[in-house]
Amino acid sequence: MYVIVEFVVIAFILINPSFGFKLSNDQLSEIRRYKELTEKLTANNETLILTDSIKFDENDISFYVYTRNDTNGTEVCYNQSNELMSLSSFDPNLKTVVITHGWYNTYESPVDTLLKDSLLKIDDLNVLNVNWDKYANEIYLESVLAVPHVGKTLGKFIQTVSENFNYPLDNFTLMGHSLGAHISGFAGQYLNGSLPHIIGMDPAGPLFLELDRNNRLSEDDAQYVQAIHTNALFLGVNYNVGHVDFWPNGGLAQPGCGFDWDGACSHGRSYIYMAESLEDNQFLARCCSNYLKYLNEKCVNNTAGLMGGYVYDYSLTGDLYLKTNSDSPYGLGDIGL
Repeated sequence: MYVIVEFVVIAFILINPSFGFKLSNDQLSEIRRYKELTEKLTANNETLILTDSIKFDENDISFYVYTRNDTNGTEVCYNQSNELMSLSSFDPNLKTVVITHGWYNTYESPVDTLLKDSLLKIDDLNVLNVNWDKYANEIYLESVLAVPHVGKTLGKFIQTVSENFNYPLDNFTLMGHSLGAHISGFAGQYLNGSLPHIIGMDPAGPLFLELDRNNRLSEDDAQYVQAIHTNALFLGVNYNVGHVDFWPNGGLAQPGCGFDWDGACSHGRSYIYMAESLEDNQFLARCCSNYLKYLNEKCVNNTAGLMGGYVYDYSLTGDLYLKTNSDSPYGLGDIGL
């Protein structure tokens, strides 16, 4: 059975540094309806069809390229991929990490800045921040409709760079937050799952169905997909999307966020944890069937592994749980759970 959702007008969003925005009351009500619809469809094993009413132009998408030698970044438009190797800000001898922000953020939002700065501290890399601001700064439904288009555009850009300059796809890692996690998934899908690694940081939940794997981030989108869930209670997905899914503090909401009435603080913690893990990874997690068992020390002998970071153990799979501090530094190391 299919349900068609038409365009809905949503209220203005107020900026909030905890996630890049703060929901207005009207927006919060709207997102709640989307979440309720998503849950209802999931319970009934129904699929969602969105009426694609947006006018998308791939030339609206650009990339800001950073290296240790160009920390200010240089913009490259989608149709300028042939010029990438001529830029001093791109080194073909280095690996590349692509960062994609979520809804109502920009390529200069905290998610991009924190991750970019941490990556350049730990390694000599090319870092590409995806600039899809024109579509990200629309009402939620319209931004959701843009996600597959932006993902395909990113995939085509990566493919062009790889083919034109003999730059291996194995050199790319994708990191995406919220809607950006699903964009990364669509890029990987366009490349037939050949990319080595995608990290989805609290992939957006409303209007993304567990049943509909082809329209969201899934483990099919790369050789290894890692997900970090921090607000499965509201803004993020509440199901597994990767080969390995991490659930810090149970994954529903995060300590230190207080009365996180719109979920923005907890949602944003996913990329904050990720940035910290790049520089000093103390996020030791344990395989377990649920968080309560983890807290009750029922899984202390199970496989353990580190959440996030830049070096990955591809043998680590399934659900892993951990606790964090309520403020920075968040990683607790081995606390015996």
